[in-house]
Amino acid sequence: MKKKSKQQLLLSLLSLALGNLTSSIFSFCLSLYVFKKIGSSMIFASILLLQPLVNLLFSPLIGYWVDKYHHKKIAIIAQIASLLVMSIFILSFFNVGELSLQLLIIGVTTITLAICDNFQATSYKASTKQMVLSEDLPKLVSLEQFVAAGANILGPIVGGFIFNFLSIELIASLEFFGEALCLLFITCLDFYFTGQRNVATDTNSIIQSFKGGLNYIRDDRNLLLLLTFAIFVNFVLSAIEVGLPVIVIKQLNLGSQLYGIINSFLASGILLISLLLGLVNTKNNSYLKSTGKIGIALAFSFIVIGISNFVQDKIIIAIILCICMLTIGGSIAAANIPFSLYLRTNVPETKQGRVGATTSATVSSLSPLGYAIFGACFEHYSVNIIFSICALVLVIDSIILILKGS
Repeated sequence: MKKKSKQQLLLSLLSLALGNLTSSIFSFCLSLYVFKKIGSSMIFASILLLQPLVNLLFSPLIGYWVDKYHHKKIAIIAQIASLLVMSIFILSFFNVGELSLQLLIIGVTTITLAICDNFQATSYKASTKQMVLSEDLPKLVSLEQFVAAGANILGPIVGGFIFNFLSIELIASLEFFGEALCLLFITCLDFYFTGQRNVATDTNSIIQSFKGGLNYIRDDRNLLLLLTFAIFVNFVLSAIEVGLPVIVIKQLNLGSQLYGIINSFLASGILLISLLLGLVNTKNNSYLKSTGKIGIALAFSFIVIGISNFVQDKIIIAIILCICMLTIGGSIAAANIPFSLYLRTNVPETKQGRVGATTSATVSSLSPLGYAIFGACFEHYSVNIIFSICALVLVIDSIILILKGS
């Protein structure tokens, strides 16, 4: 059993790594292609924002189907659909001369791939509790985060590099090859390795099913508290994305190169903590308390970044900002693991699809809203005020989690 569980863990990570990396490369290269042809940052940003929007709109349908039908069959069908979409894209895109038709094909391809990926990811996550032994589940969740973060970091880097050397046709073929290998790995996975499948009984209609998922989230106090924290964190992280260049480049005049180095520490923190937690056996049932403590550390980093412009020495400022970004990245990784573990171990299998799809879509959809709000805020208010308010919100929510978890 233990050997089989390790094999399942390895297959899961290989599938996730390959699928995320090739999808990230392809998506980034498509966006670059549009930007190069059109020169419009609006259309460029629209393509990047299509996935969270599609996930939000289709989450009721995806959750309904995942809870009603066999998870592995859904994952395989979604993966085959991705291959068909890529085949159609490769065959049609380069036989179309008009740019407007090419943009239409890119938009349709991006939307359909996002739907397929969401079906595959939701059905996979709904079964992870039964894919490996309980002792391997924390390790799987941690290493999943490490692999996903690594793929999201490497995707734009690799995509930006190969875009200058390879045609979109070859890059699309690379994505097709990655999706094909993912299908092979998914086929080899046993989605019910440690238990039998339970079928949801409250999925007579999509609306009823969706309400059932929302009611479960509302009634599960711990899940609702963890979800609220995840929403707040994802929202205030937009302040870092928007505000860090304002602080580093505009106010402190440290330059774009140093900004890039400081910003890279966020990803480094996510990768480091995800890897460390994946290599050690973590058994922590105090989901709320541990998440609240992490939130305090996150809030402290926001305060330090907010007042960093009072420091005179630029080298010291750069070091402080690097440490803060490393701490924020590590805090994100450490806080995401209790939330993910709670979802996969405490939510009944019959509601995993609906609850998982709803929570994922809700959290991810806050990023575009955060960019818009903080983009406007930094035009009218000081960095100190904005980051202090973000820290205050995090502290209040973290204290609530600690008190409720006691």
